[in-house]
Amino acid sequence: MEDWVDGSPLVGTGRLAVAAPHLLHRLGAVHRSYGLREVSVRDEWGEVFALRWARTAAAGLVQRRVEGRVSELLAQHHKTVAVSWSHGDLVASNVLEGPGGYRLVDWEHSGEAPVMIDAAKLHLFSRDPRRTVDDILRVWSRLPGTLEPAEQLLLAHGWLMSGSTRRLTVLRGHAREDVYRRQLARQADRMEQLVDVL
Repeated sequence: MEDWVDGSPLVGTGRLAVAAPHLLHRLGAVHRSYGLREVSVRDEWGEVFALRWARTAAAGLVQRRVEGRVSELLAQHHKTVAVSWSHGDLVASNVLEGPGGYRLVDWEHSGEAPVMIDAAKLHLFSRDPRRTVDDILRVWSRLPGTLEPAEQLLLAHGWLMSGSTRRLTVLRGHAREDVYRRQLARQADRMEQLVDVL
């Protein structure tokens, strides 16, 4: 079902960081309504994540200490992360601000996923990443899972980044390659920031 939503997207501004607590609270309500469950690292990602992450590390896309911390977390197969219904594409262009407040649109990528995938996208595209990571860890401080929320967020960033070598191959020579490389550098910085928190 589609509905027209009045509002302006939060693209090109610092408003995404301002909207983050509201979005996190609203997504938390979606999680509680749908149900939150704990899923082991092994059951959620199997060996696929570890293989993709090894290629990402070998390509030199992250610092060694980030690579090592994500690898350590992946090796803890029995540890769990929180899974629920997630938006799947929480970027500034999918958040509208209008007369009724903030609205999250374009749910076509939604489905069951680790909830920190949405938080990682929010963190990645925020113009104030320190404020946003503080909001994520405060608002979702009681997230289920035997991994701490910051560890779950780091793994979510790692999962998003782990497909980068394949995408870089596809984009080689394309006009968007430089844009994507800048995004990867920004994500590596966000992950380094999280390692400092852990």
